[in-house]
Amino acid sequence: LTGSIDGPHQSGGYRILDSKSTVTMSCLAPGTIRPVDPKYIDVAEGFLECAACESGHASPDTGVATPQCPQCFAGFYQDQTGASSCKECSNGTYQIFPGQTLCEKCPAAKSCVARNRSPDPCHPAQVSKVGDELCHDVGDGNFTVDRISQSPCPGGFQCIDQGRQPVKCAKVTEVSQEGDGQCRPTRAGMLTRDGIKELPCETGWACPGGGKPPKECI
Repeated sequence: LTGSIDGPHQSGGYRILDSKSTVTMSCLAPGTIRPVDPKYIDVAEGFLECAACESGHASPDTGVATPQCPQCFAGFYQDQTGASSCKECSNGTYQIFPGQTLCEKCPAAKSCVARNRSPDPCHPAQVSKVGDELCHDVGDGNFTVDRISQSPCPGGFQCIDQGRQPVKCAKVTEVSQEGDGQCRPTRAGMLTRDGIKELPCETGWACPGGGKPPKECI
């Protein structure tokens, strides 16, 4: 190969060190390419230069010279140069474009089960934080309106639909405590003014309970 740029063949690309040297070096090691762009070749001096793969790309040792390193697929990345393989996006991250140097964190209120596509929104009664791979169901007695955080259902309200604002218990006849999630009827002989505490039925009134309203005695 003295003074020549012939080759490479199936065994890989070569870099001729100078026009008189008989020493050759394979440049098809993983993470390198054999550029065929004329700017990399100086016929007069007999040099053939090899270059490392750019970040976002990788080149395994296939034994075939190529002018460019393949891009990393969507769902993968490479943040270093001269790489022989791409890195898969970790749990809670994603990347929808090829040839990227990083993966994006999964945003709040979304899930990133498939790391090579856009995040999916959580269902109304689910929540997730930034970097979560999955959405999580809201706990019993809790509710959410932003799909990011959950809160206990307040006293005097019910949260049957945990993905919506709480709904007030029926006046006078239903009560609930914080975190109950559901209203319950007042007991016989009792009523409520705030939907939280039960109070004895007032004089001159009958309170049957069971969700029935008080009746004035005649």
